[in-house]
Amino acid sequence: MQNITDMLRREGEFSWWGTYQAFRGPELYLAEDMADFNENVSRLPYPWYKQFPYEDRQIYRAYITIYNIGLRSFYGMEKEAERHHFLVHDATGDAVMNWEPGREIFRPRNTFDEVHLQEGLTDDDWVFNIFLVYLIHEQLSYICEVQKVHPIQKQEKKISLLEQARDFISEPVPAFG
Repeated sequence: MQNITDMLRREGEFSWWGTYQAFRGPELYLAEDMADFNENVSRLPYPWYKQFPYEDRQIYRAYITIYNIGLRSFYGMEKEAERHHFLVHDATGDAVMNWEPGREIFRPRNTFDEVHLQEGLTDDDWVFNIFLVYLIHEQLSYICEVQKVHPIQKQEKKISLLEQARDFISEPVPAFG
């Protein structure tokens, strides 16, 4: 997996405030495919300088994005908790991830139902990309955002990956409650 945050820091893409936030906040990674995700996600580092002053290990997290990926829901499951689990897959592998709309921590930017209405997402569909929060110590993945349609098809302005990452990292970190 490529560490996009580190790449932006090295290329001097941040203001001084953006650099501070990038050193304090979670790292953003780009996984090439599910094989890359499965091979590397359990070895993600969490540097010592990001751990101070937090003692809550649930805060130790990373952001991961994966492009051209399939999503299959477990909506037909009998247990309520299983309804929010999705099989994220491609030709190289798969993983089960949580996409729960009502969570207090790591509330997703959009839900399955919202993407279904706005972009036509269906069960066992392929999407442009997904954005995850990965809890490093718990080894849990939470889907936070899904884009079924390529953003260029939704907007006229072309935005590079570096610009998207810089904009995302400069946003305030959500409060944990």
